[in-house]
Amino acid sequence: MSYVDGNALSAALSLAFGTDVAAGDGICAHCGHHHAFAEAHVYLRNPGMVMRCPNCEGAELILVEIEHHLHLTIRGLATINLPGRTGQDN
Repeated sequence: MSYVDGNALSAALSLAFGTDVAAGDGICAHCGHHHAFAEAHVYLRNPGMVMRCPNCEGAELILVEIEHHLHLTIRGLATINLPGRTGQDN
């Protein structure tokens, strides 16, 4: 089965997390591999999108849209590092 890189998830994840995730990275809960989201393998032929570790192919993140609601499962990531927001008041 063919995959695309993690950039395919950038828009959807940015919407889900409320910040640009293009520069984000994480640690795979399966093998401990630290990688940028852009390096992940994303499979699009499912009912949603599945992001897999580029090292061990363990499922890290599953994103499905059902009736205009995003359902996000992130069990396969031990850590998620997202860029901080700048220029916004708290």
